[in-house]
Amino acid sequence: MNSRKILMLSLCLVLWMQIPGQAQETPGEAQIMSALSSVLPPYWSAESVDIQASVNDGDEIEPLYRQRFMANVVPDEDLYAAAPRNQALGPFTVVVATRAAAEPRKLYGIASSTLALGQWETKVVLENSVDGLGMPRSFFDRPLIVAGSNEANQVAANLLNAQELVKTLAEGLARASANAEVLEQIAAQEQEALEVANRQRLEALMAKYEQERASITATAETLKAVSEAEAETVAHRNLVSALETLADEKKRAAEIEKQVATAEIKEKTARYDALLVALRSDNLSQKHATFDLAIASDQKHLKEMAIAEAMKSGDDGLQAKALMALISKSPEIGITIYGQDDSLSREHIFEIKSLDESNMSFSGNYIYSGSYSYEQNWPNGTGSIQRDRISLRGWFEEYHDFACVVNAQVNDQGILVGSMRCNSDSVSEKVQLNL
Repeated sequence: MNSRKILMLSLCLVLWMQIPGQAQETPGEAQIMSALSSVLPPYWSAESVDIQASVNDGDEIEPLYRQRFMANVVPDEDLYAAAPRNQALGPFTVVVATRAAAEPRKLYGIASSTLALGQWETKVVLENSVDGLGMPRSFFDRPLIVAGSNEANQVAANLLNAQELVKTLAEGLARASANAEVLEQIAAQEQEALEVANRQRLEALMAKYEQERASITATAETLKAVSEAEAETVAHRNLVSALETLADEKKRAAEIEKQVATAEIKEKTARYDALLVALRSDNLSQKHATFDLAIASDQKHLKEMAIAEAMKSGDDGLQAKALMALISKSPEIGITIYGQDDSLSREHIFEIKSLDESNMSFSGNYIYSGSYSYEQNWPNGTGSIQRDRISLRGWFEEYHDFACVVNAQVNDQGILVGSMRCNSDSVSEKVQLNL
């Protein structure tokens, strides 16, 4: 074999030894887009990602990639923000359009990726965000009117017409009242005129001349009475017509009020349905974001529905949030204790006195009841939340450090059930916690 062939074989061997057997591909746009979707509000979607720079701060064994990226994100539907000073138009909240559906926004950030079980785990930190760019219609508490839209102008015109209608009704009532007073005055005058005519007739009987004069006078008075009666009939007909018009206008006003109430009910129903769909979706980040928005709102039924759905979700992270929300608004925790035959045995109470939401822990008074009742210097109890579980402990120093420990977990029906043990040598008992 000549020297040239030997040199070529040597180079091929060196190159072959330098090629890694199974190199892991660097994290790409798909990993960053997935991580970005988890931090965006549920009504925003990541459209594209452009990796601008990439560096490995680790090594081949434990890679740690940092990547600067620019992403295009778009809202799934039109976004709105409340008008300045929370303006309202009747039952409607006035909003301004802030961003159209599918209108892109550029986000800049840093992605950090580590390798675990052969897969990249990626987290992102954004340098800007979509905060303050508005919300979809379904996230507002009241029906909306977009400032400057034809719909807003029409609603304003309808409200103005309703105000004019009320004014017209008031004027009609005033006229009807005035007509009634006029009719009463006419009737009184007629009665007085008839009495005068009768007196004149009696006086005319005293002489023939007076009789003729009385006859002429009586005829004139009769004609006058007929004329006044006809005028009274016309006035009465006008009054009846005015009252009928008033009834029609009242009916129209009631229909307008009913239409406004129906529109508001439809808006609330749509908002609740949208919330329920989001809480039951397969997107975990969307569930959490929707739950947080519901708890932050001032709508009691919205909060109760979000908590109930979270407790039945099967996601222990979401259940932990629901448990914290329940404890935050509850002054005490009821501990129902069952005997070996599942019959009700007795109840203990944990009064919540202080709450640390950051550590998901609390303290208070553990009140023992049963065969013996213990007095204790308060507080004598602590509690904590660990995902879908609640742990409680109460101790009684005056009785040789007697203590009770309760552990309960959310079951498939969203109910906290578990066990309680008082003193290490006692039998464990079944319990249910009531928040």
